[in-house]
Amino acid sequence: MFLKDKSFPNTVRVQKLLVSDSLRNVNSNIQFETQPFNVPVSTNAYLVGSPASEVMAARMFGYKPETGFEGHHIFTGLAEYPFRWVMDHNIVQCEATHHLQRHHDGTATYHKIDADTPKLPNWGIELDEQTRKHLSTNGKVPKRLYPVETNFLIEGERKKLLSTDYLLITRIPNVFSRDAVDQNKFVVSIAGTHGMGTIAFEKVINDQRARMMIGEALHKENILQSVRNKEHVGFQVLLEVKLDYRNTVPIFKEVRIYGEKPVLFGGNWDWFSMAKSVEKRTLEENM
Repeated sequence: MFLKDKSFPNTVRVQKLLVSDSLRNVNSNIQFETQPFNVPVSTNAYLVGSPASEVMAARMFGYKPETGFEGHHIFTGLAEYPFRWVMDHNIVQCEATHHLQRHHDGTATYHKIDADTPKLPNWGIELDEQTRKHLSTNGKVPKRLYPVETNFLIEGERKKLLSTDYLLITRIPNVFSRDAVDQNKFVVSIAGTHGMGTIAFEKVINDQRARMMIGEALHKENILQSVRNKEHVGFQVLLEVKLDYRNTVPIFKEVRIYGEKPVLFGGNWDWFSMAKSVEKRTLEENM
């Protein structure tokens, strides 16, 4: 889903780095566009969904659908983000069995699993070597992170469901248009490794403690200053989402920053060349 912010203020505050205040009132300030849009897009923009479900996120991160493997994507090497998606069928195992979906109205639906139910790909997050060193304190940081499943008591039976998911928030110059890069516009990608991670974004924008946690971390890593100076940089925040269940209702127990640090990057990237590549791909795919 593509969200276009029509009233993003110039003043940079923590909640406006990741989530504009206008996102809390989507009916009045956010225009929803579910169809691919044509370049140039010379505004601030939000993308909701990973490359597996959001075509513009796939272009932004440099992923293309993998032929012969539904849902899987391969990395094209557009840019080496600190955190990127693991969607290659050679790496991802189709072992996820979580079929409990939380809906936006707070209800949930459990899909009974039987022999005919296909297992779901357990998408992951890959960390580049520099990021692993940046986040390392007194222990090793793994190269890849995958959501974790645990047995929960659901409707009197033990069900294997997600206990940990991940939410990756990425803010970069708006590479869907060279004009947008020149005008210091930005794009924010909001996506979980699974749907539960994406929905956890609700907790981030509605929970003052979560926003303060992110704000303090951005300040500590000097990211706020870089954004205020309108530097052509990007940053990513990887959130680890802990889940519990009250019968069939998923509950977000905790949301914390993985490694306790956001990651600033792209200070030496050629964002204009990157935008040129994304523009070209968007035009080709929209023809």
